[in-house]
Amino acid sequence: MDTNPYYFRKEDHVDEKITRIDPTKEGYQDRGMKKWEGFILSDHMEMKQQYDKKEAFVAEAKPKQELEEMAIMLQQAYAQRKTVAIQTDFIVNGQYEADVVGIVTGFHAQTIYVQTAEDLIAIELELIRNVEIPTHKKWYLQEGK
Repeated sequence: MDTNPYYFRKEDHVDEKITRIDPTKEGYQDRGMKKWEGFILSDHMEMKQQYDKKEAFVAEAKPKQELEEMAIMLQQAYAQRKTVAIQTDFIVNGQYEADVVGIVTGFHAQTIYVQTAEDLIAIELELIRNVEIPTHKKWYLQEGK
């Protein structure tokens, strides 16, 4: 007979009774969906925050520009490959949509093509309310730095 305490023999444990434990009978309360909240990744939270920010966005009405003024700005942005911010002239759910921000990649008849970060968007000139060429300050020229 082996005296090793870690040695297991089936004969020594034949008389032991198997006890099954039911958590609900022992007082366990299931927390439902709350138990899964810890599994939300930081990426998921960031996406949710971006979605909430986008939903809360309210675009202000910019002044309506003349077609000639918009055409000059679009031609300049196209020639110099500058980024433009275009506000369309239609309202969805009582507010203007967010500006289309991108680079003008071409023209065809009364349509311009703007390459955004996500898509290539075609916009008819008659639907444009305002065109701006955003100016970005260099980080090293900003005050307080």
